[in-house]
Amino acid sequence: MKRTKVLVFILICIWTWVFLHFENNFITITKITVESPKLPDAFDGYKIVHLSDLHSKEFGKGQKNLVEKIEDAQPDLIVFTGDLVDSRHFDADVGLELVRQIVKIAPTYFVTGNHEWCSGKFEFLES
Repeated sequence: MKRTKVLVFILICIWTWVFLHFENNFITITKITVESPKLPDAFDGYKIVHLSDLHSKEFGKGQKNLVEKIEDAQPDLIVFTGDLVDSRHFDADVGLELVRQIVKIAPTYFVTGNHEWCSGKFEFLES
C-alpha cells in the first residue's frame, strides 16, 4: 500500500511538471471574429494580433517561432497588453528582440503591465 502511494505521488509530480512545462512553452492561438453593424466597412477582414504575459519567455532562437506565427496571421495591427518582462527574472533583451521584429510586421502598440512596473526598470522600458 505504501509503495502504491509513493508511485501515485511520483506520477502526479511528473504529470504536473509536464503540464506546467507545456503551458509555459506552447504558443496558444485563439481566433475571434467580431461582427457588428456598428463597425465601419473598413474593418471588414481587419486582423489584430493580441500578445500578453510573455514574462521574458523566448520562443525559439531570436523569438523565431512566435514571430513566424505572427507573420502567418498577417495582422493589420499588433497590440501587446503588458508583462513583456518578468519582474523576478528580468531579461529585457528577449522581449525587446521580439518588439524589434514585430514592429516590422504591422503597427504595434504596447501597454505596460504589473511586471514592468514591479521590475523597478520601468523607465528603461519606456524608451
